Amino acid sequence: EEGGAAGTRESGAGKRGGSAFLPFSMGPRTCIGRTFAMLEAKTVMANILRRFSFGISPAYRHAPVTVLTLQPQFGMPILFHPL
Repeated sequence: EEGGAAGTRESGAGKRGGSAFLPFSMGPRTCIGRTFAMLEAKTVMANILRRFSFGISPAYRHAPVTVLTLQPQFGMPILFHPL
């Protein structure tokens, strides 16, 4: 069977660059809102750090696990205290 979505995808795969399958990370198809999202995240983090102190919860249990990167297996509960 020729044509169809699967045939088109396979035949054109070799012509594209390696970034064609990562449309929001690099190359000509980079997400146009990435810069704004990073600026917004920095602004929110700065406001949180201005108004609160924080520390790890006493209930935190150290159990790192590797899933692509090293991550806490049970999350990392953080306690925020107003300044």
